[in-house]
Formats: sequence, structure tokens, C-alpha cells
Amino acid sequence: MKQTIKLLILLFLGLLSQETYSQVKVGDNPTTINSNSILELESTNKGLLLPRVSLSAINNASPLNAHISGMTVYNTATAGTAPNNVSPGFYYNDGTQWVQIADALNLQNIYTVDGTLKSNRIVNMENRSLDFRGTIQNFSITRGTTTNGNNAWITIRKTNNADPSVNTALVSGSAVAGILFQSANGTTYNRNASINALTAENQTTTEGGGNLVFSTTSLGNTSEQERMRILHNGDVGIGTTTPTSTLELSGSFAPIAKGITGATYTLGNKDHTIFLNDATTQTVTLPSASSCPGRIYVVANSGPVDKSFASNVLGTNGISTTIIPTLSSITIQSTGTAWRMISRTVFPIFVSPIIGANLVIASGTSPSTATDYISITIPSAGVWEIEWSLRGFNIATPGGVSGVLTSSSNGVISDTETQATYSALSLNVQGVGYGKYFVTTTGSAIYKLRIYSQAASNSGYTLSDANGKSWMSAKRIN
Repeated sequence: MKQTIKLLILLFLGLLSQETYSQVKVGDNPTTINSNSILELESTNKGLLLPRVSLSAINNASPLNAHISGMTVYNTATAGTAPNNVSPGFYYNDGTQWVQIADALNLQNIYTVDGTLKSNRIVNMENRSLDFRGTIQNFSITRGTTTNGNNAWITIRKTNNADPSVNTALVSGSAVAGILFQSANGTTYNRNASINALTAENQTTTEGGGNLVFSTTSLGNTSEQERMRILHNGDVGIGTTTPTSTLELSGSFAPIAKGITGATYTLGNKDHTIFLNDATTQTVTLPSASSCPGRIYVVANSGPVDKSFASNVLGTNGISTTIIPTLSSITIQSTGTAWRMISRTVFPIFVSPIIGANLVIASGTSPSTATDYISITIPSAGVWEIEWSLRGFNIATPGGVSGVLTSSSNGVISDTETQATYSALSLNVQGVGYGKYFVTTTGSAIYKLRIYSQAASNSGYTLSDANGKSWMSAKRIN
């Protein structure tokens, strides 16, 4: 009896002590308790078993009758629809929903295993940087979607405020964000190139214009220079920061140019300028005008015969043609429905002989009396513009010497040559003689400029041009 009373007294004192300190120790060494704990568990062979419940969704309090902040359970169910679905693991309740604490995967971090981001996250870096390093250079973002147009965005934002959580509008000309490419130099890192976004106007809820700037570092330097800028309206400037056209280039432009041999050639999207070099006929096939609206080609015929397009090209005179005349360059452009000629350049045939004392002014009014001449060869049929100039002559009577252009198939001067149907051109004393004529040829022909005197007093005088400034030229105009 006395023993029973002693046990009751000890139990009462123990309970009184626990109530006084509001501490409970369960397990081994029950009389030794951490002073900072309200409940302490100690065991070398047993664990803590929390309530096991079946949750239905993180936004559903069930099986509780309400969300209770701090409530902790172990969920045994796989249930619900994303993003409110639950899976087996520990959950605590934050007063509004269930939040998963950990599962077999989430006990590891992202450096050792793959994981799932359960909700949106914000990393506040304050004044620190985030540096990714490794031996594999790839950084990728993969977005799964069945809807076209849903991009996998990398978004970089900037606010005009020291506190990044405060949205303060940027003004025009502000640097928004950029990508900087750097390479190690043994001590620090050099700036090799950069892409920068700038605001193009004061930013509002309805005005968000921006420009994009591309820069590179030239050899022997360590800082970038702007190379290209895309303005808010789509205008692109290369070598200029203020383009006023869709493409403005400050510098040289080098389209592809190549010589073509062979009977046929088909122009493609890698061509721009071609030279038809063969001495025989060549045919150029154009792509469909509808397949390349706006495309420009330059086709030059440097051969001695006419070449042709396989289909019609609308000329500058509104007349369609397939002819690529000899010694000419044609620029054509697709309108989207047809090919049109926008310009044609004729290469002149040019001779510049040195005139000596052997060019003697003949007497009389007949061209056949002129035994000295300058000549030029016209290679093909067509309408040709022939120009000539004689300098440094010496005659006795002003206006008494004429220049007559004649033609001959063999270049031999004879009385039967056909004189052009234009008037003789008078030459000035101690000056310059000049003429321009248009002739129509049916094939190859030689044209000669013969000098003769209309007065006997001028005969025997010679042209004196030791510097070789006398010349003839011819170019095809049709």
C-alpha cells in the first residue's frame, strides 16, 4: 500500500513538471530533454509516423473540413488534374492549399537529378550575378505545345527603378537588354560582339517602339563598334545609325559575278551578274517571275555575237524582246508577273591610234582622194553610234578640211565605197574635229574616217598628234 502511494506521488510530480515546462520527451532517456523543444523524440530503432491521408487536389482541403495553416500529412493518393494534382509524399497546408514538401525525387537538387517546377518562381539576385559554367556549351529551352505560334521565349526585362519589383517606364533611347559575347585573353575577358535592344520612344502602355543594334570588335581592338541597326519601322542600316530606307548601306556592295560558257545557262537564286563569254550563241533561261518578285539580274554579253533569253523580257520601250545584243549589259527585274528590263548599257568599241605625219590631207572634194584614214570594226548587225575626234591638225585655210565616214566590207579604200548620207564635217584650224553618226549595219562592217581638202591650198598638210589624242568609238544602241 505504501509502495502504491509512492508511485502515485511520483507520477503526479512528473505530470506537474511537464505542465510547468510544457515539454514532452517520448522514447529513450525520457528525463533528458532539450530545453528549446516542446516535443522531443529519441530512439535508435524507431521513427515518427505522421497521419496518412488521401488528398484529392492541392486546392481541396479534404479529408480535412478546412485548410489549416501548418497542418502536415503524408499523402498516399495520386489524384487531381494539373496544375492542382497531387502525388504521394509529404504535404503541409499554408492555410489556402496543400504544398508538397518532398518526394523521392525532390529530396535531390537540380544539380544531381531532373525535377519539376511546381509553380512560378522568382530569384532575387539583388546586386549579385548568376554565372553558368561547364564543359558543354549548350543551353536549351524546350517547350511542348500543340498550338502553332507558341514560342519558347527567353524574356529579359528592365525597369527604370533600382527596385526590380517596381515597374517604372523607360524613356526613349534607354538600353533595355543585350547579349554580350566574350573570349578569354589570359587575364580577363575581351568583348568580341554584342546584340543590344534600345527603346525608340518613351514607353507607355500603348507605345513600345524599340531598335536592335549589332556590334563587333575589329582586329587589334578590344571594344565593339556598331555594324548594323534595325529601326523600329524595319529600316536596316549597315554602317549608319540612321537609315531612311528599307536597306541603307554605307560602304561597298559585292553581288556575285561570274563568267558563263556553254550553249545554255539557267539563272538561280545564287546568281546576280553573269558574263556571256562564248563566241557562239548562248541562251539564258530565267526562273518564273512569280517565284522571285523583286529579284534583279545583270546579264552582260561580252562576246562577238548576239545572245538570247529563252523567254521574253519587256524592254524599256515597252516592247518584248529575247535578244541580248553583243557588247551590252542588260539589267532586268521581276515584277512578280513578268521580267522587265530596267536598264541597258552598251560597251563601246574604242580605238585610239597615234596620228603621225602619214595622215596626209588630200586635195579635191572627192573622198576617194583621201588615202589615209582611221578605221573601226563593227562586229554585228544593229544600230550603232559612231563618234570620232581628230586633234592637232595644221591647215592653211580655215574650214577647208572635211571628215567623211565611209564603210567597206574589206577595209580597202575604193571609189565604189558608199558614203554616209550626212554632210561632211568641217574642221577648225589648229583645233579639234569631232563628229557623231548613227549607222545601221546588216552584219560585220569596217567604218573609216577619211580626211580630204575642199581646197587645193590645203592639200599636202598633215595631222600632227604626237600624244595620240585622236580616236574613234562605236556603241550599239539597238
